[in-house]
Amino acid sequence: MGCYSPPGFFDAAMVQQATETVITPVVRAMAAEGCVYRGVIYAGLMVELDRIHVLEFNARFGDPETQVIKICGNANTCRNLGEYIDLDVSRIVAGTESVDEAGTRVLNAVLRVFSGELVKSEILGYDSSGVNSNIYTIGPTI
Repeated sequence: MGCYSPPGFFDAAMVQQATETVITPVVRAMAAEGCVYRGVIYAGLMVELDRIHVLEFNARFGDPETQVIKICGNANTCRNLGEYIDLDVSRIVAGTESVDEAGTRVLNAVLRVFSGELVKSEILGYDSSGVNSNIYTIGPTI
């Protein structure tokens, strides 16, 4: 299992479509139901041609079956969510690190986790239920 963000094919128009057709309606519906939620809601989406389908919503860092090593190539995201990101590879985009160099760091991180090192979500106390008292909100509030 793995994940990466953002996928190369998911352009600004698709972000807008996902925001307008998935994220905003869900947040508004939760508010209408009186559900006060502070945290991160991950929308697991599937793209079929130009249509976005929702596969799941995940409101936790981590998964009951496996821990994801969170690798980020966006410098702003790394700054804002740094305590949740395991590897910052934004230097590739900045041109100060090669893909090979970053790949070596990724491989070494995988080997360390495979050998028992905890990923950030585990260090922060997120268990299979995703429950933790340190939930932060970044982004628009509706």
